[in-house]
Amino acid sequence: MPLDVPVDEAITDDVVTLLEDELTDLEIIRQTNQVDEWTPKNDQMVIVRHALERLPEIDCPGNPPAIGYEMVLHLRLHVVQSEHDTEPIDKLMSILSADVQAAVSQAAGWYHWDGKAIDSEFGSFERISTDTGFAAALLPLRVRYRVSENNPYESRL
Repeated sequence: MPLDVPVDEAITDDVVTLLEDELTDLEIIRQTNQVDEWTPKNDQMVIVRHALERLPEIDCPGNPPAIGYEMVLHLRLHVVQSEHDTEPIDKLMSILSADVQAAVSQAAGWYHWDGKAIDSEFGSFERISTDTGFAAALLPLRVRYRVSENNPYESRL
């Protein structure tokens, strides 16, 4: 059954909604093409969706054929340590990353995104160097899915 938005957009919306529901203390920002109108602050995540990559190895024949894609959502995590905080910044960043991973993957079958995706997995956690007084890290979420060749609104498993 076709969705109201393209499959990649529906999956991104599901990720954002899940994180907003589970991590209420975390400010979640979905990056747009507009000039960034946010300032890094403690317990903040900016979700950046990168270009879709074709995955012909997961295509399926049919009428119409199913076309495979991989979408990478970069979950950029921000932590700003107060002057009075004695916890190491690496520890705070690791805790935030673990909280995000646990929130996303808590439900059985989470990686299918309600039948919209074939598979999902987290990529390697990577610290980002900043000189602006906050710590940042990148946690990629890779989602593989298929759509009908003639309808990007229709998920095909």
